[in-house]
Amino acid sequence: MFPFMPPSDLNAPAIDTLDRVISSAGAFQFSLTGVNQFEQGVVYLEPEPVEPFARLTREISRQFGILPFDGDFGDEPVVHLTVAVVESASIRQQLATQLGGVVPIVIKAEEAWLMVGTNASTWNIVRKMRFRS
Repeated sequence: MFPFMPPSDLNAPAIDTLDRVISSAGAFQFSLTGVNQFEQGVVYLEPEPVEPFARLTREISRQFGILPFDGDFGDEPVVHLTVAVVESASIRQQLATQLGGVVPIVIKAEEAWLMVGTNASTWNIVRKMRFRS
């Protein structure tokens, strides 16, 4: 869920609520199966199945009264894993071609991370939250 909330609003009750949402969801297996791009310069990987991610997004939205990307891309944005944000179309295409050679990638989601930071600096982990076994 991005953006989640401003770091200044992240307090113990909010983090604990998020932890409860995450821990109520079961761990799940998924694959990163495709490479795609958004016109804003984002190269991303497409997960399958999308439903576990969509379900978590909807529940976080409900619990906190927020929408991914502040609703700029609709109520149900494309579930994805951002790999890079690159201005150059040729570099984006090179990256997409390289990534196409390594998918599918099979993964088991066992935890979610709450992180703060910016794309221009570093991201720091605030809490690791385990999915239900």
